[in-house]
Amino acid sequence: MHKIIFTCLSLLLSSIAFSQIQYEEGYYIDNSGNKISGFIENNDWNDNPVSFNFKAAMDSEIQVKTFDGVLEFGLENIRFTKFKVQIDLSRDRVRELTSQRAPLFTQKVVFLKYIQDGKADLFIYQDNSVLRYFYRLDEDSPKQLVYKKFLQGGKIAVNNHYQQQLFNDLNCENNTSSNISNVSYNRIDLERYFTKYNNCKNWSTSYYDNNSSGKFNLKVLLGADFTGMEIDNGLNAGGESFNNEFFIRAGAELEYIMPFNRNKWSVFIQPVYRSFKAERNLTKSYNADFSISNQSIELALGLRHYLFLNTSTKLFINVLVSSDLPLKTEVSFMNTNMVEDPFLDEFKSGASFGIGVGMQIYNRLAMELRYNSSRELNGSKFVDKTYALNFESSYNTASVILTYSLL
Repeated sequence: MHKIIFTCLSLLLSSIAFSQIQYEEGYYIDNSGNKISGFIENNDWNDNPVSFNFKAAMDSEIQVKTFDGVLEFGLENIRFTKFKVQIDLSRDRVRELTSQRAPLFTQKVVFLKYIQDGKADLFIYQDNSVLRYFYRLDEDSPKQLVYKKFLQGGKIAVNNHYQQQLFNDLNCENNTSSNISNVSYNRIDLERYFTKYNNCKNWSTSYYDNNSSGKFNLKVLLGADFTGMEIDNGLNAGGESFNNEFFIRAGAELEYIMPFNRNKWSVFIQPVYRSFKAERNLTKSYNADFSISNQSIELALGLRHYLFLNTSTKLFINVLVSSDLPLKTEVSFMNTNMVEDPFLDEFKSGASFGIGVGMQIYNRLAMELRYNSSRELNGSKFVDKTYALNFESSYNTASVILTYSLL
């Protein structure tokens, strides 16, 4: 069963990797103002692009489009427009800060990403650790909203000139400077401010890439574990192995969908009840009826990436780390003819890493195939003149997991 699940995992991972190249309906506007419709490779563009791949039809050759021949391009809810702007590219990393308070502007041709298109437009530019917001009134050229960290007297200071720009150029409701000082240099605050301004001007506004809030999901979980155990040491059980022992797992999951990249990334925590039990008659050195029983709460922390196939179906891949919180674990050697049969009920369990792939439909029901690497389960007990039990073992698990979303 381990081999079957591992093979399915490999096939699904290959399928996900192949399917990551997604072309979606889009358009671009050439230098003559012509709008050309087709299909654009959606790379999620956390950083502003300098080029994009375009197909006139899904079976057409790929065309690489750059600044040279494009004024604008876009997909559903995403819009980039080419501008020549003055931009400060200084970084906010502490080790790279200088004592220069004023922005160091450089002229640069960029694709600015629209956040709002109204009487006042709001754009974003991001490249690695450089994050800048731009604004434009009517059809003027975009201007950078100035925010710059610098060193002053050995401490970090901030140039918040963007607040003065908002006060001077985008003040519709007679906001005071103290009110505007509450507007932080982040997307949520700036988007809220521009929305109020455009509404105040009674201007029709278009919103782009407005997935700016995260979401929590609560799920119930039921699955099957196929567990293999290797006993390295433990009286005459050393060298024994148990393969593909089948047990049920049950628990819950709390997932947070992160507010970027079109909700394709999430983090999750899974507390799950799981158990393992095995018995064997041992005849090496002496006879013993060996048994091991392990009941625990497995706590998994993970990162998940979604790949949307259509509006109702998506694939996902998980990477996670798991640890066990023991509830009741016992190892016993019965009928040994010793003065006292060896028994152990205090253990330490190690952590393991896991990978899983699955499919979710209708944002409710999902099935996952998961493999967890080997983790240790060790304990020891010494009874004077009777036995010295030093139990060392490891086990790994392949799982088939069903989840249902309640929220």
